[in-house]
Amino acid sequence: MADVDVKEVALIDTPDAIKEKRGQLLGKFEDFKGAAKARRQLLEDAKEFQLFKRDADELKAWLQEKIDSLKDEIGLTSNVEGKTQKVEALEAEKAAAGKTLDELDDKGKEMCNRDHYAKDQIQKILDDLRDLYDQLIYKLKDRKEKIQNAKSLTEYFRLCDEAQMWIVDKKQLIRNLIDDVTANIDHVQICERKYEDFTQKDKHAFEPTMADVTDKADALTKHPEYERVKERHEEVYAHWDELKVICDEAEERIFGAKEIQKFFKDAADMNEFINEKRTQVSIDDYGRDLPSVQALQRRHENLERDLTALNENIKNICERADTLAGKYEDYSEEILEKKVAIMDNWARIQEQAADRRNKLNAAHDMFLFVGEQTDLMQWIKEKTSLLKSDELPTDVPGAEQLINGHNEHKAELLAEEDSFVRCEDLGNKLIEAQHPNSDSIKDKLAELAKEKAALFALWEQRKLLYSQCIEYQYFCRDVEQTEAWLAKQEAFLDNDDLGDSVDGVEALLKKHDDFEKSLTAQEEKVNTLTDFANQLIEAQPPHYANDDITKRRDALINRRNTLHTKMQTRRSLLELSYKYQQFERDAYEIKTWINERFKTVRDESAYRDPTNLQGKLQKHQAFTSEIESNKARIETTLSTGQQMINEDHFQSDEIHDRIQELKSELRRLEDETRQKEVLIVAAIDGQAYYRGVEDLELWMSEIEAHLASDDYGKDLASCHNLIKKHQLLEVDVQQHRDRVEGVYRQCKKFTENKHFDTPNIKQKQEEVQRRYVDLREPMKKRKAKLEDAMRLHQLFRDIEDEESWIREKEPVAQSQARGKDLIGAQKLLKKHHALIAEIDAHEESLNKVVQTAKDMMGEDHFAAEEIQSKIDDVTAMWDKLKERSSARLDDLQDALEAQEYLLDANEASAWMNEKLPLVSPTGNYGKNQDAINSAMKKHQNLMKDIESYKKVVENLAQKAAECKAPDKEVTDVVDVECANVVFDYLEKNPRELSVKKGENVTILSTPTRDWFKVENSEGKQGFVPANHLKRVEPVVKSSKERLAEEARTVSDRQKQIENQYGELCDAAEKRDRALKLRIELYKVKGDAKLLFNWTSKKNHDKLLDQVNVVGIYAEIIILLP
Repeated sequence: MADVDVKEVALIDTPDAIKEKRGQLLGKFEDFKGAAKARRQLLEDAKEFQLFKRDADELKAWLQEKIDSLKDEIGLTSNVEGKTQKVEALEAEKAAAGKTLDELDDKGKEMCNRDHYAKDQIQKILDDLRDLYDQLIYKLKDRKEKIQNAKSLTEYFRLCDEAQMWIVDKKQLIRNLIDDVTANIDHVQICERKYEDFTQKDKHAFEPTMADVTDKADALTKHPEYERVKERHEEVYAHWDELKVICDEAEERIFGAKEIQKFFKDAADMNEFINEKRTQVSIDDYGRDLPSVQALQRRHENLERDLTALNENIKNICERADTLAGKYEDYSEEILEKKVAIMDNWARIQEQAADRRNKLNAAHDMFLFVGEQTDLMQWIKEKTSLLKSDELPTDVPGAEQLINGHNEHKAELLAEEDSFVRCEDLGNKLIEAQHPNSDSIKDKLAELAKEKAALFALWEQRKLLYSQCIEYQYFCRDVEQTEAWLAKQEAFLDNDDLGDSVDGVEALLKKHDDFEKSLTAQEEKVNTLTDFANQLIEAQPPHYANDDITKRRDALINRRNTLHTKMQTRRSLLELSYKYQQFERDAYEIKTWINERFKTVRDESAYRDPTNLQGKLQKHQAFTSEIESNKARIETTLSTGQQMINEDHFQSDEIHDRIQELKSELRRLEDETRQKEVLIVAAIDGQAYYRGVEDLELWMSEIEAHLASDDYGKDLASCHNLIKKHQLLEVDVQQHRDRVEGVYRQCKKFTENKHFDTPNIKQKQEEVQRRYVDLREPMKKRKAKLEDAMRLHQLFRDIEDEESWIREKEPVAQSQARGKDLIGAQKLLKKHHALIAEIDAHEESLNKVVQTAKDMMGEDHFAAEEIQSKIDDVTAMWDKLKERSSARLDDLQDALEAQEYLLDANEASAWMNEKLPLVSPTGNYGKNQDAINSAMKKHQNLMKDIESYKKVVENLAQKAAECKAPDKEVTDVVDVECANVVFDYLEKNPRELSVKKGENVTILSTPTRDWFKVENSEGKQGFVPANHLKRVEPVVKSSKERLAEEARTVSDRQKQIENQYGELCDAAEKRDRALKLRIELYKVKGDAKLLFNWTSKKNHDKLLDQVNVVGIYAEIIILLP
């Protein structure tokens, strides 16, 4: 047991063994945790798969169930609406199932993407579900189509059934209507109204339903059961066509019954009317006197007229009866009976009417003769007096009225002829009838005949007189109208207006033509009137106004002949006037044309306006050609006028004057045209002169403006350019002397040639001469001012160069750079000594510039104050540069001392850094006592070196104290200005620097506001425009990268060295103590081993002591580094 214990204790003899064992245990534990985690993951995957499978099985069972439920067929007797609702509900369930399937699909894909152990099975389940879902969609779609087809088919058949039922009902209704018409013809109107109600309301309203049947059948052409649809459609339309046939039959029956019924009614009315008239004919009253007899006769005549009119109606009824009997055989016997009854009744009333008429006529004749004979005698007496009382009229209306009245008398006589004849017939009838008063009747008849003949003879006599009177009045009226017309035409021909224009004459000729046509038309009227007068004169018996008619006829003929003569004369005058007006029109057009050309010719702007003179000359030449081309037209007009003069035209004098006027105007136009051409040519010459003068004036204006300019140069270059320009200007002025003399010679020539613009030409020449002479004095003054400005700008240029030189040196003189190290400080000091040498050498140049400025101020220069200001500024800058240079020299010397100190300090710091690892407490102490003893010896030697290095640190402290600025920071560049290039710039001279957009540069100096001196990343320096740069944040660089951030001064660095030396000493002491402890520990370890060995050999039962010893030993082992 003890051996085992010792062995176990030996297993953890070292920390590495303990760590190894602990690592093994931890590894196994981690393996266990990994296995447990994998097991949990596997179980979770199995659970997830089972849940997935459960949901998939449920969905699959539901899909299969719904697919099976959609397999039953749908017939016409099925509950289509219920099935439609089920399909809609199934659609909603399908959408929910689709979402569930999408969720399962997403979950399954996610499991497959995680490389699930059952991913193949999952994929197969998803594929099966998707197939079932697609089958459900297909079945559902097919189901919907079948339901829709069944629904549409059911609706169509229902519509057809309803339509067929309606048609069958209406067919029966119409058949019943036909039977009613046949059975009871008296109710034909009721049947007619029923039929009209059916056709106009029911049938008309049902036609859209039939159209709907056809439309829906057409819409079902692609239906699977279309053959049934077609058969049903044909069946319905067969019933519809049958209904139409029955309707036509009913209409024919109703019309026939209506016709028969109307005949029966008309026959009954006719018999009733005949019976009424027979009652009137049967009266025995024949009158008590003539009026009463006449009244009875009139009544009887009215009755006979009614009967006569009735005869036609009876004929029509008989004809209708024959027609209807032949058309409707069923009613022919009854129709013919009605006809025979009417004919018999009509024959009896005609016989009675004839008998009553004869008796009334006999009574009438008895009373009528006496009354009529008395009345006729009185009437003859009155008419005779009336015919003798009329006087002859003095006008046509009176004559016509008289004739009409006389004709009316004749009409009255003729109208009474019947009375005479009737009276004579009555008398003769009475005589033939052997009336008791036959002798008296004969005397009265003879007296009546005599008076009647006398009356007719008087009427014929008065008729002849009245006819002559009206013919005479007609003649007088026509003569007066003709004379009035002739007077009007004479007034027209007496008009002296022959027209004042071609259009006016043409209008007058047209009026004259109309007048001749009118006269020709009236000529026939005059001839007719003359013939009428001759008839009146030659008539037999002779006319009572023969003399007057002859006189008026002759006067009318003479007046007509005179009118013809005037008409011919006026036509000749109008034709001559037309020729004259044509000539006047042509002459006026020519004159107008000439006057318009005069405007063009006399337009002085053509030669006084200098614009486009060459074009105006060409235009004038074209104008001249136009005049030549129009000469032929003018000559034609002139020859026409001369011909009219030769023909002794009534306007010969005016024509002659017009011809002379046109010839004169034409000659004048040609003369002025030639003169204008000369003036245009002179204007062209004058324009060339004016252009030359204008060029000179423009040139002199430019020279004057240049000489009057206040610009004497803004800088030396511009001033130098202005002096060169002035020299060139002097040469140019001298060269223009010949042009000025040439203007004088041209002016002299124009004056000699008497140019139309001579005064202006001479004025221009004198003005040019004067202005040219006046240029001399301003040129001298400007030259002197330019020379003074040249000296001033040269001085300013020198001053600017000095200021630029000073600005260029100022950044170096006031630089805060102290150098990164000793070599850098030495170089900076060397450069600064060179700068001081440059400043001393440049002082002589500055003194020369200052002396030049003083000389110019002594000469009382116009810019003396500005010169003094410039000199003061540059002198102040120079003094400031020298002060900064001196201060910079002191600063660089201090920096050199500081860099020398820093070099020693860095060497000391490096030595201490080199020794510090040797004294580290965690260093190597050795694995045995000998090694530790050797390390102790080395450490003791190092301690001696560290002690002796204390003198070096003290020397560094003394150097730090001797520095003039121990607390001043040591940096390369303090607040370096940087900028970013915003625009590309290409150098124009060696002093400038090319930069690109986006490049970063360092600003070395800003000598002017517009130009910065910069340094690029390649170390090249030069000037760049300020507007091409954008300042960025400054960058501070440390001068001692090896120093800690807080050691920025000599004092800080010295403190750091001292602290570092102190840390080194402390570390050395700690290592010394550690080495001494380990030496003691190894002594204890040796004693412990001896003790352990001793206790093992003695085999004592003091296990606790052994354990304690081992524990102490283990603790020592563990504590040692």
